[in-house]
Amino acid sequence: MSSRRLEDLNPVVADMCRRFLALCRDRGIDVVVTSTLRTEAEQLALFAQGRKSLWYVNELRRDAGLPPIKEEQNRIVTHVLTSVHQFGCAFDVCIIKDGRAVWNIKADVNENDIPDYEEIGKIGEHIGLTWGGRFKFKDYCHFEYTGGLTLEDLKAGLRPKGKTVHRNKEGGKVMGKSFWKSKTFWVNLIGVVGVIVQSQTGYVIDAEKQLVILGVINAILRFVTKEPITWSR
Repeated sequence: MSSRRLEDLNPVVADMCRRFLALCRDRGIDVVVTSTLRTEAEQLALFAQGRKSLWYVNELRRDAGLPPIKEEQNRIVTHVLTSVHQFGCAFDVCIIKDGRAVWNIKADVNENDIPDYEEIGKIGEHIGLTWGGRFKFKDYCHFEYTGGLTLEDLKAGLRPKGKTVHRNKEGGKVMGKSFWKSKTFWVNLIGVVGVIVQSQTGYVIDAEKQLVILGVINAILRFVTKEPITWSR
């Protein structure tokens, strides 16, 4: 079965989900999480629904550990073969009233003349989540957070960390601190200064002196910050 555990989400996304649920409760809307982390097999089975025969869909569901569905349930439920759910960066929800699921997107459980799914969508967006209600193919129950990472980034093993995006060397840009805290910045700056000094005075800052300067700067940077080096591709 597809997980419903918040613990299976990326820690940043899990914290955002908890905050989202609390804010919904404050608005008088009872919301439960119906899906968090999915396996590749589960996503494939869901993608097949409405596109393949019932027999084939149920074979995929069996392989994924999902219960079989009936003919009337064999309809399209997702438009992506690879989902952010597979990387622990998305969760689906359902509004509950009197212990029963409410799937009507026009429902107004808290009776404030605002459709509840639209209301919780705005709550999610307010705290930084992406809401599926804005997608081309509307998915009012879906929320995700990737911190600016693309699907390709997630496939490569990168994950959101706080409100910043950390990338490896292959990913290029690393968000997280000011450029002046970057060793790369200081290496380039020293090189430029050395060229200017040499052209204007004839004095050469040799490699040994440059190493000493870089050593001092490196010690200062280690003291000032332990954040990832930032630089853009």
